[in-house]
Amino acid sequence: MLGECTWRNSFNETEAVEALLGREGLIPGYDDTRFMVFSKHPMSNATRDRYAGKVDFVTAEELYRR
Repeated sequence: MLGECTWRNSFNETEAVEALLGREGLIPGYDDTRFMVFSKHPMSNATRDRYAGKVDFVTAEELYRR
């Protein structure tokens, strides 16, 4: 699993996701890679749709929900 944490109120979503995807193969010896973006606020629907099935998005609220 490779992840990106974005704890800012605003940022370029596409830039963050593309940077994460660019890290595929960074750790040798694995054939399968799972990508996750952890963010303070939800990502836009456009970003979620664009990367559906390739990247999982988790908000702080989802992460710490009890």
